[in-house]
Amino acid sequence: WICFPEEPHLEFNFSCFAFRVEESYRRMVNPACQEVDASPSKEEVLKTVLQLIKKHCGF
Repeated sequence: WICFPEEPHLEFNFSCFAFRVEESYRRMVNPACQEVDASPSKEEVLKTVLQLIKKHCGF
């Protein structure tokens, strides 16, 4: 990824910002958020997220 702050397109700037946020969380030790693969079906993603919530919150 190469980010150009002077790029006039907001969509590109948002992608750059999102990438930087994602990289920051990856570098953290025990971050409060967890990365979830969103490439499977919506149902599978929801199932994964609910499992993570249950595990984290002790439900």
